[in-house]
Amino acid sequence: MGSRRHQLRSHSEDKLGCLRRRARKLARRGDYRKAARMMRDVVALGGEARAWVRLGHLLSHTRRDDQAVDALKQGLYLHRRAGAELRARTVAQMILRLDPSEPCALRMLACCEFAAA
Repeated sequence: MGSRRHQLRSHSEDKLGCLRRRARKLARRGDYRKAARMMRDVVALGGEARAWVRLGHLLSHTRRDDQAVDALKQGLYLHRRAGAELRARTVAQMILRLDPSEPCALRMLACCEFAAA
């Protein structure tokens, strides 16, 4: 039998997986508002970069652009912190589609273009 800590972690991971699957299913059906609510729970429990980006994407479908940009900026920060520069650049582009004057995303893309040159 596993330790109590391992059991709790497994339960938490199972719950995260269940919430992610539910959010994906709701989004496929076009119910972006409920899907975003599920992803908020995923973010609260896990806080991974990809969950923040997914939340931002879902919020953009519900026309909550300010909230979407905030979620995407958190995903951008976490991807950069993890060293995933290509993912961070993609998230920066997503942010700029919602808010073309967002300074954080503009800096990120300028930094990447400068490094590529």
